[in-house]
Amino acid sequence: MRQAQVDFAMHAYLVFVTKFRHEVFADRHLTRMEAIMRDVCADFEAELVEFNGENNHAHLLVNFPPKVAVARLVNSLKGVSSRRLRQEFPDLAHHYYQANKLWSGSYLAGSIGGAPLSAVKQYIEQQNRPGQGTARAFTPGLKAGALARIPVAFGSSAEPRSTAVSCGTKAPAGNQPADCGLEPDMTFAPQSAPCPGRATTAR
Repeated sequence: MRQAQVDFAMHAYLVFVTKFRHEVFADRHLTRMEAIMRDVCADFEAELVEFNGENNHAHLLVNFPPKVAVARLVNSLKGVSSRRLRQEFPDLAHHYYQANKLWSGSYLAGSIGGAPLSAVKQYIEQQNRPGQGTARAFTPGLKAGALARIPVAFGSSAEPRSTAVSCGTKAPAGNQPADCGLEPDMTFAPQSAPCPGRATTAR
């Protein structure tokens, strides 16, 4: 993408998980969610390259300009989509009446520097989206190959994290294990990685 004499190709792979990991999304929710998140990205002069989801999480591939902080973009994507989806869908508003939010505070943010962009897009396209009956499949070399080597950082929507996580869980203060709300097969950690929850500080 070109912007004010600046060419950039900075792609972030994002995964948002529902509050309490409840399975609340149908295809109609995800369709509207994509439109909302596309508008939010446009407000940041970013591009939503790929989107898909399942009944309790959403996958996004975003190309964003250098001036945009990923944490700010994530805050807007989650905040705006949470508010609008609960306004437009009474079932979501009723389900999360007490929590008053749609998303978990944790999220996954991975840089795409080490993997072919087509592999990441293909992985997102292969999600088992509700109502479409598509079997979830992994292409050869995707889970434990190029995508597995993507540097991954986890964060909270309230506080960015600078710790790289070796096996797919958010690292809180003191590098104590924590659950980011994602299933193990969604973390893209190499097969030789330590057990889930063991974080290592980035060098």
